[in-house]
Amino acid sequence: LGLAQAFRLPVCMSQLDPAVTRELWSRCDRALLRVGSKGVSSGHQNSLKELLAAHAVVRVKFNGFRSDEDVQSAAASLLEGHGEIVDSRGPNVLFATSDFVESLRLPTDEADTALPEQ
Repeated sequence: LGLAQAFRLPVCMSQLDPAVTRELWSRCDRALLRVGSKGVSSGHQNSLKELLAAHAVVRVKFNGFRSDEDVQSAAASLLEGHGEIVDSRGPNVLFATSDFVESLRLPTDEADTALPEQ
């Protein structure tokens, strides 16, 4: 099961063009937030909320988690309604604001998949 099916989160990764998802990963070359093996705290949740307000797309690295299921569970706990999970790659999860994700879903007149500025 993917992240969306496992946790019934507002996950958009299946609804975005793969080229757009790749572009988002390339824009987030490093994690702006790290969560250790002790898990998600309210401080992590507040930090994600502030980072999403400032950047629209945030990469979070979950250190010390043994399985994808552990990472998914921690991502679900971190989300707390502050946005959407765009994609995950191993211990890294890409979060975005709901407004930013919605702007990526809107049909455009342009042939290319240019992303809106953050």
